[in-house]
Amino acid sequence: MTDASNDLHHVTREELPALFKYLERHLPHSWTLYATVRESAEGRWTDNSRFYTLGWPDIRAVGLGEPYSTSRVYNYHTKPRTTCVFSPVLQDSRALLTHPGFIDWTQNCMFQATPTELGETIVSLSREHGSRDVMPIRHVCTCMIAQPGDVELRPTPEDVTVRRLTSSDAAFVSENWTHRRAGSDDYVRELVQRFPSVGVFDRDGGCLGYEVGTEYGTMGMLYVKPEARGQGLGSVITTHLAHSYFLDGLPAVVNILAKNLGSVQLHERLGFKPMCGLDLILHVPADKFTGDIFGM
Repeated sequence: MTDASNDLHHVTREELPALFKYLERHLPHSWTLYATVRESAEGRWTDNSRFYTLGWPDIRAVGLGEPYSTSRVYNYHTKPRTTCVFSPVLQDSRALLTHPGFIDWTQNCMFQATPTELGETIVSLSREHGSRDVMPIRHVCTCMIAQPGDVELRPTPEDVTVRRLTSSDAAFVSENWTHRRAGSDDYVRELVQRFPSVGVFDRDGGCLGYEVGTEYGTMGMLYVKPEARGQGLGSVITTHLAHSYFLDGLPAVVNILAKNLGSVQLHERLGFKPMCGLDLILHVPADKFTGDIFGM
């Protein structure tokens, strides 16, 4: 008899509610997977939302994205491999990360919004599997949350219009995204079509800045054109987008580089509160490093 607790299980759509309840019990550190399962179960996000567990129905660990052994589609999430892993037990997380085929450690991999407590395990495995001396790169982040009533709308300056982004705005968003890489244009277009977003525009209709919701249940990609900064547009954008989430009965969540104290303090002033640490970790083997960190 095989031990099902060590099997890699592909979660079906019918099983998403059970996975959601498991992740809900482990909030806030399970936030990334919890929110992505929610968006998938409610039909707002279907592309690449494939969930795998170590063990079923007794779940030991959860991972996002198809294993290398089954993934054949080239898109934003599979080139390079993008995943998020969670377990309340570090040993179980390690078991999933080393499960044959789930992660190919000879290839580039981006661990998206992973609980800080798991970061050291991923870094250790990355080094064991030949990451470059300067790798893995770990970006320590602070995940912050605001509930309805926590955030007041900031007044919109004269001659500025605030509205939801449309597909025609997606190219501008993608062009100015710091983490742009192969497949970004299609990915951003999907985000704009499926999730809340806010853009501010001048009297001629030119976009001055924006922020976009993501499949991870977070608000991200905040950008204001250099010549438009200093007018408080970032606060206008963030508070309006937060209220879009509130209208849907959801909290507003952001994940910010911890070293970006200015952004952390800005969100605190707007009403956001620290929730947990969710880090970004890049695994890049020595022979795969191109000098482009996010393009890998």
